Amino acid sequence: MSTSPTYATTRFVEDNDFINCSAISLDYAIPQSIAEKIKAKNAKIGFVANNVFSSGTMKAEKGIYYPFNHMYSFSITASF
Repeated sequence: MSTSPTYATTRFVEDNDFINCSAISLDYAIPQSIAEKIKAKNAKIGFVANNVFSSGTMKAEKGIYYPFNHMYSFSITASF
């Protein structure tokens, strides 16, 4: 039985340049003077976004990555 050598090839290799923003989180501490108006010791507001955007040169399989879902949430925290 004779075997031929296997040579490295780039025949099936594709470039996949992509950019992905998976999460953004922003918090803001409300100044003490404003928090005291609602009789709070401190207060904070926040915003979180998940799966904001994704872009690439290769198309993803629809059954695996489609649709691309986004999640946004807003929060208000206060301690009394």
